[in-house]
Amino acid sequence: MGIRPQGLQKQRIMDRLKDQDDVDIIGIAYAGTPVDGTTGAGIAGPGCQCTDTTNAELYQNIGTKASPVWTLISNTGTTS
Repeated sequence: MGIRPQGLQKQRIMDRLKDQDDVDIIGIAYAGTPVDGTTGAGIAGPGCQCTDTTNAELYQNIGTKASPVWTLISNTGTTS
């Protein structure tokens, strides 16, 4: 019997998640602007993204896993 399509899709998803874990790529949700050197330190490798849930902004780590440096890459928030 072969692998059912659902099983194959699930395996592909799991493989992609493992690939991301191997290079410390994660997504972070944070209430407020992420703090350089603190937010995600020790877990967020270069390229990780952090969503500011308060201001609807997206940041990317351009620093290291040990000392993240967050740069704004998307500002989708609204102003009043």
